[in-house]
Amino acid sequence: MSVIADLPIARTYQLMMPVDRGRRNWQVWFRQHPGKIVDMTPSEDLAFAEFLLQKAAEAEALGYRPTQFKQMLSAQGGSATVRQLLAKGKPSDGFTRLWELGRLDLTVEALVVETKWRLLFDPILVQQAERLLRQSEYRFTPFSGAAAASAAPQSPADSTAPAKQPAPAVQPRPSRPKNTRSFSAFCAFLGAPLANRADRWCGYNPSRGFAVFTLWADRLQGDRYVLWDAALRAGDTRIGASELKQVLQDVTSAGHAAYGIRCEPRDLHATPRERGYFDEDQLLVLSLEKDGLDVVARVLGAIAAADVAAGRQGSVTPFESAVDDLGVPPSGKSAPEKTAGSAGAGYRRDEAVRSYVVRRSRGRCEYCGTPGFEMGDGSHYVEAHHVIALSALGPDTVENVIALCPGHHREAHYGKQAAVLEAAFLAKLQEIASQQPQTG
Repeated sequence: MSVIADLPIARTYQLMMPVDRGRRNWQVWFRQHPGKIVDMTPSEDLAFAEFLLQKAAEAEALGYRPTQFKQMLSAQGGSATVRQLLAKGKPSDGFTRLWELGRLDLTVEALVVETKWRLLFDPILVQQAERLLRQSEYRFTPFSGAAAASAAPQSPADSTAPAKQPAPAVQPRPSRPKNTRSFSAFCAFLGAPLANRADRWCGYNPSRGFAVFTLWADRLQGDRYVLWDAALRAGDTRIGASELKQVLQDVTSAGHAAYGIRCEPRDLHATPRERGYFDEDQLLVLSLEKDGLDVVARVLGAIAAADVAAGRQGSVTPFESAVDDLGVPPSGKSAPEKTAGSAGAGYRRDEAVRSYVVRRSRGRCEYCGTPGFEMGDGSHYVEAHHVIALSALGPDTVENVIALCPGHHREAHYGKQAAVLEAAFLAKLQEIASQQPQTG
């Protein structure tokens, strides 16, 4: 007898589809009725609870004891238990423990989002589950009705039919490197672990005397970044806001070091933002200063993340070269030298290449011809950009690096027409190369 057989299922089921034939064609029904919320039949709830207990057993094998969760399953059944947990919209104790164990795949959030049971839950609850998983840097694969239909068991009449092979997917060339670890794991590696799992804006290690802060690349204004905007944060009750304010106060009063982690948003216009990529190789060295009620960070340069993690006095790279090509480390070779270490994979580039390209541009965007804004020394500001990313096996040579105005540089990283711009940049570089005097 199943261990679930005696679970009390005293609920009223509001069925929105026929239950005859055991819902063998529920996947087809779901596709025909998009957006409908389908509750579970008693037999489905029993099966769901059985599934959850199997996953709980996996968690127990890791040393986690989900006692309260199992008690809820026994008292309420599978569907009611999960709905109650998802409705909270914040990490449960079990979620936090599984996050610490590196097994978010065993959370109820992942078990709903990534399995067929997703289709039987309120979309709002599913969205809340996805939000928590994203905030925890868990890369989930949403279950879809189409996937369910293709994965459904064949009927006896169809069991001899050959399985249809899916068409091979076209793998696009990556436009930026992928992170080797989650943001929270990276902060822990640095020695400044995040204090909470929901709003992850900064990490602080008072005993070692430093803090790390999220810096969105598109919000950098030259060497200036507003870490605390008093007007914007007025009335912000999120945990991350209060934590950020306190950490900034502690760091400035104690004179501790401050570093920035350069982050690219997955969607520039989303609120709240999610990280699409963050720089694991270098941290920005910050100087914090008050500007009225605001706190502004001045970027002094960049330092290797491995040096900060090890507590070493590493060398600081000048700021301009640190930010000119977001997320693409230096190389200096046609086949960039890949670096590997506890800070993650990266590439070593040649500062001479960047300097040459900047000088070659004479302060103008090599794509649109617009001069960059004038800086204090009278020169015009442009940014060096690797057209083919080093992570995509692009060379670190002057033939692959173009000087851009800040607008086109940001568009190359975040814009919808990034692929079109890449082709245009390559054509422009060929034109520039043809106009350069030949040597040798």
